[in-house]
Amino acid sequence: MITRSICVFPKFVNMNRIEKWREKYDTLFGKINPHVTLVFPFKSELDKESLETHVRDILDGVNPFIIELNGVSRTDDNLLYLTVGKGVEELVEIHDRLYSRVLQPFLRKDLPYNPHVTIGRLDSKQALEEAYRDVRSEFESTQTLVRELAVEIIEEDETSNIEFIINIGL
Repeated sequence: MITRSICVFPKFVNMNRIEKWREKYDTLFGKINPHVTLVFPFKSELDKESLETHVRDILDGVNPFIIELNGVSRTDDNLLYLTVGKGVEELVEIHDRLYSRVLQPFLRKDLPYNPHVTIGRLDSKQALEEAYRDVRSEFESTQTLVRELAVEIIEEDETSNIEFIINIGL
């Protein structure tokens, strides 16, 4: 069984700042680049060709689009993330479409889909609040054009390896 997920790996102009926060607060720093998850990690024996065909079919007619990070937020389970404002509708639509056909069995109904870029996984509420104040004081809105999706294989140590990339609108 292979563990995979499908993500957008945006290239913002302030990536160095985002990576600085991730290095400080995110246990997955160095294992996966900043990303917006479209399909949550799933284990399957699905072959690469079937998955690639599915993703290409889903993206047929989709054009590149802009996403904007427009704020900082936190969750009850001590995650710190950058919120997506502009582009959220496109991400939700792609997310919903991806979870059809071969990926339909992997839909996580227990996880509401909220597009974001995780920058921190903290071990306490106090640490989360300190990180939130730190990031919020430096945060500036940023945007980029999304031109591709990536299917990644997640290794046992949680390291991400890109299996293939699909261009949007080409």
